[in-house]
Amino acid sequence: MPESEASRSGRATMDDVAKLAGVSKSTVSRIIGRNVGAIQISPRTVEKVWEAARQLDYQPNAAARALGRQRTDTIAVVVPSGSPGHHERRFSNLKISEALSGIDRATSTRGYNVILQITAGDPFDDPRHRQVWASGAVDGILWCWEPLRDVEQLPLPVVAVNAVAASAGRGEIGVVNTDDHPGSTLALQHLARLGHTRVAHIAGPADNWNATERRRAYDDFCAAAGWEPVVESGDGFEDTGISAIGRLLSRDDPPTAVFVGGDRMAIGVLAEARSRGVRVPDDLAVIGADGMDFIRFATPRLTTVAMMMYEAARDAANMLMDLIEDRTAEPQQRFASTQLIVLDSCGFRRTYPEHPEETVARNPEELDLLHKRAAEAHERG
Repeated sequence: MPESEASRSGRATMDDVAKLAGVSKSTVSRIIGRNVGAIQISPRTVEKVWEAARQLDYQPNAAARALGRQRTDTIAVVVPSGSPGHHERRFSNLKISEALSGIDRATSTRGYNVILQITAGDPFDDPRHRQVWASGAVDGILWCWEPLRDVEQLPLPVVAVNAVAASAGRGEIGVVNTDDHPGSTLALQHLARLGHTRVAHIAGPADNWNATERRRAYDDFCAAAGWEPVVESGDGFEDTGISAIGRLLSRDDPPTAVFVGGDRMAIGVLAEARSRGVRVPDDLAVIGADGMDFIRFATPRLTTVAMMMYEAARDAANMLMDLIEDRTAEPQQRFASTQLIVLDSCGFRRTYPEHPEETVARNPEELDLLHKRAAEAHERG
């Protein structure tokens, strides 16, 4: 249908989008058609055009666009299980809903569709997934969380999110990981500032990016501070938090604090401590990691290192779409920030009751300022 006829019929046209976005029709055409080529268009302009298209419910002829450009404007999001016995609890454990929200924001802004691929085992062993990748149904693959092997088998652009990727650093795939090492270091610095020296760590699965970075931060901090490292292993779920803290509390010299490599394991720690009559935070300070929504409903409320999965997944999706639209672009390695959310389980508010109920520290400078202001307020009474 011609543009003029479409306009008379009440359906939004490219001219309408251009007028609302405040750009030329040719700019709208390049962005909607993703035929930018060598012409540089700012991300802000791209977002304005897609926002205008959403407001006007502009519907380009997707079939014609796909045929003309030999693209489907669809990406696959691969979520392998990787946790034997826990597949049914996968989504709640690794903030998948937050990540999917970030992916949806990025893809809807740029007019892409998503195929969600879930597998209880190795995705390469599932013929359904391999068929999608090889059939031309998708333009790229967004790989979430678990180890990524055999990247050379994938015939499409790939970006991994929080994946321990064998090819990471070689430039073969894009990678966006949450920056867990500095965030975990902040948690340990926080415990040290509160006077703890016997600090244990309950580590998550060794094949998980977040778990390995949290363990590495713990080992590095112990070496720098002269602490004796005490580590128990878990699988990311409550039952292993219960068993791990049970072993730690049964030691002749039990820890006064524990940094737990996952909020769900930390919930198990709180439950087991309560069952043993160990008061948190009076007898045992606890800090988790992940930043799950339920931390504010735990008893006591759980201090945690929060990973910004919305931002990580959004950035990864945008990187993938950039690679799809410009095959000369180089895959990149990026990090999404983490932050320490200070609540009740670490003992900070017990030491400084005048302090606000919730505080966030994003770096060592903010943590120093947090402790300084709390101490000054405490001295003033």
